[in-house]
Amino acid sequence: MAQSHGVFLPKGSSIYYCTVQVQGEKKRASTGCRAKKDAIAFARRWKAALIEEAKAVQATGPQMTMLQGVTRYMEESGDHLVARGQYEVFFDWLLDHIGEDTPLSSIDNSTLARLMMERGCEYRFGCEAYGLVAKSYVERSVLIPLRTLLKRASELWGVSLPNEPTWGRHKVKGRFRTRVMSYDEEAAIRAVVSDDLWALIEFVLLSGLRREDALIEWSQVDRTARVIRCVIKGNRPHEVRITPGIRDLLDGAAQAGGQCENVWTWVPRAGANAGRRQPMSYSMFQKLWEAARKRAGVKGLNIHDLRRTAGERLYRATGDIYAVSRFLGHTSVERTQAYYVHIQPDDVEERQLAMEWVRSKSLEEHSRLPPQLH
Repeated sequence: MAQSHGVFLPKGSSIYYCTVQVQGEKKRASTGCRAKKDAIAFARRWKAALIEEAKAVQATGPQMTMLQGVTRYMEESGDHLVARGQYEVFFDWLLDHIGEDTPLSSIDNSTLARLMMERGCEYRFGCEAYGLVAKSYVERSVLIPLRTLLKRASELWGVSLPNEPTWGRHKVKGRFRTRVMSYDEEAAIRAVVSDDLWALIEFVLLSGLRREDALIEWSQVDRTARVIRCVIKGNRPHEVRITPGIRDLLDGAAQAGGQCENVWTWVPRAGANAGRRQPMSYSMFQKLWEAARKRAGVKGLNIHDLRRTAGERLYRATGDIYAVSRFLGHTSVERTQAYYVHIQPDDVEERQLAMEWVRSKSLEEHSRLPPQLH
């Protein structure tokens, strides 16, 4: 076998082949040439092209597909996500609609706009009777997980994203949800639910915790320190004070639950576990809540509205926005004001009356002063 400059003629072949080495990696290919001179020229051109390609990759960083990115993200961060199951569902949807082999570097504004449009055309729970999903859900299930993935790929994995979407342009605009539960609605729901389910609903109303955070275990309850310790959204530690109302709920749960490590339990009336006490799960809480809400004739109220109700009621009782923010575990008072506490006309009137009362009392005291002290 003749060989020169990486070009060689395999035995029995009339076509020259070549072997080139770039950054320690050897590659072999047919030159398609019958003349050695032409084959050498081909090998030189090919090697030069490979060198340029290697330089480009080095300059832009490693490439990564959507599937590779999601897999690595869940391996590195999945165990620390409070809503891991929800993220898995969101990422599965994104993989289906973006494509597993799509490079992260190719995801741009048009990709994100298409995804949010497609998500916005879906129905809640996959049923037309429930109406289209909320705009806030579109943002939460598409924009936020995709932004989280791409930011990690860029900042920690060195993946170049020349077409990264302008995230702020895709954020949902419009009024924030302000739905809270009235006391009449609370009484109506209480009348149609079991004691087990009501204990959990009341715990959310008194603690202000999200659904996934409210499903606590006894290991999180410290009666000596009078706190319940949680890890909430953003992997942040949070404590809920055990007030007398919460203490009574815990005492009832302990008596009902027996040796179960979960605080909140329930007893199915049908199915394989009928009559046997079971831990309350994330999905079962949703199912039982929806059934109870319908029986009570309450419309348009979801589980997360209970958390908003807790925040609003604390604000109505105290007027202390900073205490409400701490109570809800927010990172800023601005978030509390934007999403959870909404000033109503009655609030304005109440403060107007307080201002008028202070003014009248001040004028009254001022009129009693001697003229020389005015």
